[in-house]
Amino acid sequence: MIINGNPSAVATTSDLQPNVSGMSGGSLPVQSGILKGAISTYKIEPLKEENWVAWSIRMTTILKLQKVYGLVDGTKVKPDENHQEAMTAWEERDLVAQVLIKNNLSDEQMVHCDPDIITTLAQLWQSLRAIHETRGHSAVTAAKRTFYGMCADNDTNIPEHIAKMRRQYNKLSQMGCKISDEEYKSVFVMSLPSTWDYFIASYQGTHTSPEKGKQGITSQELTSILIDEYNCRVSQTIVPAMSQSLYHA
Repeated sequence: MIINGNPSAVATTSDLQPNVSGMSGGSLPVQSGILKGAISTYKIEPLKEENWVAWSIRMTTILKLQKVYGLVDGTKVKPDENHQEAMTAWEERDLVAQVLIKNNLSDEQMVHCDPDIITTLAQLWQSLRAIHETRGHSAVTAAKRTFYGMCADNDTNIPEHIAKMRRQYNKLSQMGCKISDEEYKSVFVMSLPSTWDYFIASYQGTHTSPEKGKQGITSQELTSILIDEYNCRVSQTIVPAMSQSLYHA
């Protein structure tokens, strides 16, 4: 790694950690506007093919916290060669921020970081955004279409159906698309076959909070109730069938 603009220097563990000597008030000293310790401290879910939206939100927050987002949006312009000290400091901040991003990429995403072409943080960010942004929004749209289109029929195993819907819900959450618990319950109830309408209507009618600002049962509670009801219905179907089989025997 290039240290302070010197390509022959070798980065050691101490180079990447903040120097805590001489601290006052417990605050960490800053090297060129960014904590070098952040390279190893800030680890998030690595960027993959399907999680650009959530990843970019988290990474933007980290870059702003480290006061280097200006290198991404162009508000922190590189000083000219007449200001050598300022230019060296700018290059160091840019390099550390690049390492911060690359440490949070999956191995597959490193192919988009060709060092012969991409030499600055702004170029790195633009490369990743150009590849993932449109694809990321398309992936969210496709995942939402799948989630809102899920439905069960009379022969569907309800616990398995619930598990599939919860996995799709979690996938959307990981992609940065947050769905409220109330919305999830509504979509879930609508996904059930019409044979469940009377049970859902009667149960929700007796478990809706009349107090303003308070919700009724949670999706987890509703899930537990529906699984119990499903098991009860299955047992009611199995027992008569077994009785009839024993009678004919």
